[in-house]
Amino acid sequence: MKRESRIFLVLLFLSIFLAACSSDESASGGSSSLLDVEIDEAQYILSGDSGSTSEEDKGLLAVTLDITNKSEQSVDVSPYDGIVLYDEGEQKSPQTDVYNANVDLGDTDFGDIGPERTKKVSAIFYVENDKEYEIGIKPFVVDPDTDPEEVLLPINTADYADGFDQLEDPADALVAIVDTIYFDQENPDYEKLVSEDKEALQDDAKSLFEDQMDMIFSRGVPDEELDKNYDLYKSLLAEKAEITAETTANANDKAVVQIDYETLPLDVYDDVRDYTKEYRENTDDWDTENAEEYALENFEKVLDSIEPQSNRNQLEVLMTREEGKWSVDMSDYNGERLAEAFAAGKR
Repeated sequence: MKRESRIFLVLLFLSIFLAACSSDESASGGSSSLLDVEIDEAQYILSGDSGSTSEEDKGLLAVTLDITNKSEQSVDVSPYDGIVLYDEGEQKSPQTDVYNANVDLGDTDFGDIGPERTKKVSAIFYVENDKEYEIGIKPFVVDPDTDPEEVLLPINTADYADGFDQLEDPADALVAIVDTIYFDQENPDYEKLVSEDKEALQDDAKSLFEDQMDMIFSRGVPDEELDKNYDLYKSLLAEKAEITAETTANANDKAVVQIDYETLPLDVYDDVRDYTKEYRENTDDWDTENAEEYALENFEKVLDSIEPQSNRNQLEVLMTREEGKWSVDMSDYNGERLAEAFAAGKR
């Protein structure tokens, strides 16, 4: 009797295990006589288009499907009208006008799938977070007498909630860079979200400040004066400057962050010239080096008198992610402009 009980328990657990495996498979794939379809991946995205940004509990979900044509003839599966979303019986079309030149939003090319071939096709849907839907995939076939069966795949957006919560990470990372590198302030998001080497960025920022100082003072600036004035400039930036950032596009490890800011412009040539003029009038000494030395002695007053000014044009900074952390794409012109805005006071 005990042996029979053990056999029964083994069979019971085996049946539960097989049922669980079957449930996992159906949750990510489905089949018809023509197609095998699986969800390769899904991610929340921002596209930058009007009306496509995320809300508190809604956003764009890009779903990439692996579609295998099991037949001996080519079939078409269009991401524009061959893939739909079912929301409790209501049929919703994909977002077909979503586009961003700087961010890859997924492969939505229209094309055929060859006999016994597999192709990745992406469709983008506007969905609610933490909700269950079904995706319907129906191929187009040339034979007018054939009405191909629709493949239905269940999808629960709660499975991708982490990605939804991380959509604004690029903006938070950019603010952390500005706080840490240019304002010389602690921001815990730097270690959490930023991949760039802190010391390297700090060195680059100081070099930009030094270049600007060399333009202001034609005879150069001694190292000790450079260090002193750069520390003062960073403290004044932390006190007076501002930055607001918003992630407008984010997909496939690339993002666009739109920023508005106020910085302390270092186009203070007239102020320095006034001090050199004052020196010459008071001393009758026309030596340029001595006049600039006097102006440098008063440069702290110049810095302290600068009023913050906003950027002339809205800045869109490209960012890239690697191993979960973000960095500014310095190959793009706006990445350089960001550094110059806060290290060299250029608007």
